[in-house]
Amino acid sequence: LSSGMPNLVTATISMVFNICNGHTNQEIWSSGTIEYTDSFEREDERTVIQSIVRECIYRGVDRIQQQF
Repeated sequence: LSSGMPNLVTATISMVFNICNGHTNQEIWSSGTIEYTDSFEREDERTVIQSIVRECIYRGVDRIQQQF
């Protein structure tokens, strides 16, 4: 989290999703880096953190669905 304007905070999250073979543990698919950023007022910090994590997961699932 980083401060921008006085009451505005920016949160950025980066995730990579990997699917591995259950028997060999060899990676069979990777999402690549998924990054999402959002700005919010400091009072809503918990809600926005949950929101950006959820959005990043949605984007990862979308990439999986496009591949398979």
